[in-house]
Amino acid sequence: MADDAKQAYGNYHFVLEIPDVDQALLFFQVTPPSVSVDVKEFVSWDAKGNPVKTVGSGRQITYGDLQLSRGIDKDLSLWKWLDDIRQKGVGPDTKKDLKLTALDAEGNPLYIWNIKGAGVHTYSHSGANAQTNEVLVENVSIKFEDLTLEAA
Repeated sequence: MADDAKQAYGNYHFVLEIPDVDQALLFFQVTPPSVSVDVKEFVSWDAKGNPVKTVGSGRQITYGDLQLSRGIDKDLSLWKWLDDIRQKGVGPDTKKDLKLTALDAEGNPLYIWNIKGAGVHTYSHSGANAQTNEVLVENVSIKFEDLTLEAA
């Protein structure tokens, strides 16, 4: 149970590494990638005529978008990536392989998602109010083709 002490769930954050971006981007809120496998069920019958449910017969894999939020700074790399996609479309020139790392409170890696063939799907900013202390937030949603997950 000593390993549990290293996991400060209330204070973890995320680092996104993007090729051609000098410095990794920090995020305070992430919806990590999700994977769904649609496995078909079909019914067959045994020798006595009783139905037997069977799982199998192919698979359809879908991935949920990676969603990230971070406080605004002077880094425009996510906007530039989206702008590149707006001008050229999603293709070999604009797809990127990303590395998303979840960090604990001390900055130690917990999990690493290696994301392949990614492209920005949506880009937005939160509403801003100059009368409060709220931070302007950059939000991005990223579609991708494949991923792997590893414990750090």
